Amino acid sequence: MSRQDPGVRAIVLPDRIVTLAPGCDHAQIKVDVRDGKTVQLDVVVGEIRQRAREGVQAQ
Repeated sequence: MSRQDPGVRAIVLPDRIVTLAPGCDHAQIKVDVRDGKTVQLDVVVGEIRQRAREGVQAQ
């Protein structure tokens, strides 16, 4: 993800939305999604924020 154009501002996963943390200009993550649930999310570079998707219940 990157704040610099043409960067990705958010990644929408089945159960959450991942964005850059305030003050962080770029980040790289590794994600494993199985059966509509994020089972692993590793931050490789930078800092992120996560929030649950509306209408999606935690499993």
